[in-house]
Amino acid sequence: MHSMKLEALTTEDLQKLKEQIECLIASRQRGNEKEYTFTESITADPTRGKSPYIARLYYENDELKRDFYRLSYQKGYKKDTISGSFSARQGDIIEMRFEGFFNKRTQKWAENRVWYLVHDGDLIEVADFLDSRQKTKVIDYLKGKLNIGDMIKL
Repeated sequence: MHSMKLEALTTEDLQKLKEQIECLIASRQRGNEKEYTFTESITADPTRGKSPYIARLYYENDELKRDFYRLSYQKGYKKDTISGSFSARQGDIIEMRFEGFFNKRTQKWAENRVWYLVHDGDLIEVADFLDSRQKTKVIDYLKGKLNIGDMIKL
């Protein structure tokens, strides 16, 4: 085991170390979970937002990151489609980007992303990308501050 002089670290460094440890523990706990396979197909007009995708979210080095699934991509005249199967473990957070929508306030096309929790072989919606309260809870979960039971209650 690596020896570290914790007393020499600043409060800020200790806080970062604590977050890294919590993320690592949560990741290892999720790593021992059952894996499920999902089949999805998403079609979207890239001129109305952005191209569709499916990715697994994780938190590392103080930032939210995405691990994109390599799915079949078909470019059409007006719409693009991704489709295929992907695997995810119990407790993973999956992000899906769908066709955008027209925001009347900004008069522009906006992204439409949804975050799902993998639970007992199902994808349970836990956050809409536009809802900062829901997103904060999911990020806390990825940091290891909440457990899977807390996420199901969202």
